[in-house]
Amino acid sequence: MIDLDVPIVHGPKDVANGPQIEKEIRMLVSSKHLSLASKVFKSMFQLGFTESKHLRKNGKLEMTLPDDDPVAFALLMCIVHAKNKLIPPEIDLPTLERLEISVDKYGFQESAQYWAESYIEKLGQGLPDGLCRELFAWLCISWVFRHADKFAVMTRTAIYYCPTLKMAEQLDGEKFLENLPIPKNVIEAIENARRSGIQTAFDRLYHFISSLRATSNAVDFCPRALSHCIATLLGSLERSALKQEV
Repeated sequence: MIDLDVPIVHGPKDVANGPQIEKEIRMLVSSKHLSLASKVFKSMFQLGFTESKHLRKNGKLEMTLPDDDPVAFALLMCIVHAKNKLIPPEIDLPTLERLEISVDKYGFQESAQYWAESYIEKLGQGLPDGLCRELFAWLCISWVFRHADKFAVMTRTAIYYCPTLKMAEQLDGEKFLENLPIPKNVIEAIENARRSGIQTAFDRLYHFISSLRATSNAVDFCPRALSHCIATLLGSLERSALKQEV
C-alpha cells in the first residue's frame, strides 16, 4: 500500500495579497493497482528506484506529490481503484482538463478512458468556435484521450482564429504552451498550417488583383463586359488591402 500526500493550496497566488493556506490531503492507495494501470508507477515500483526498494522492505511507501491537482488526482485514484460510487457522473471542463493532465503525466489513459469518454460526451456538445481558454483545454483533452474528430475540429479552429498560438499565453497568463501535453512537433504543425493558410490566401488575392490589372477582356470578370466594373472591383480590393495593411 502507498500513502500519498497531495498538498492543496487555498487562497491567492500572490503572497503580497495575503498568506497562503496549505494543507495536506492524504490518500491510501494500492501499489498493485497503480502498477497495473500506469507504466510510470510500474517503473517506479519495480525497476530498482528508491521507491521500489522502500516498498519491498517495508511493505508500504509514503510519497509526496506537490505538483498534482488534489481534486483531479483523487478522482483519478477512484477511477483506478474502481471506487465507482465515489466517481461523479458529471464534472466541469476545468476539472476534466486537470484530470487529463494527471492522466497524461502518469500514463493512465487506458484506465481512465471509460469515464473520460462519458465526461467528454456530456461536455463536448458545444465546442468553442473562436479564440478562448476553452479552445486550448479541448485541444489537450482531445489529444490525450485520442479523440481524433474533436482534435481535428480544435486544430482547425486554432488555425483559423489564432493570430498565433502564442496568444494562448495571454489567455492563461503563464508559460501555457510549455505545459501543454501535446508534442512540440504537433504544435509546430498547427502553427505551420496556420501560416501556410494565410500565405495561400495572400497568394490568391495577389493573383486575382494582378489578373484584374492585366486583363483586356472585361467579360472575364463582368458578365455585362463593362470595363468600369473591373476598375471598381480593382479599386475596392486595393483600398481594402491598404486599409488592412496587407
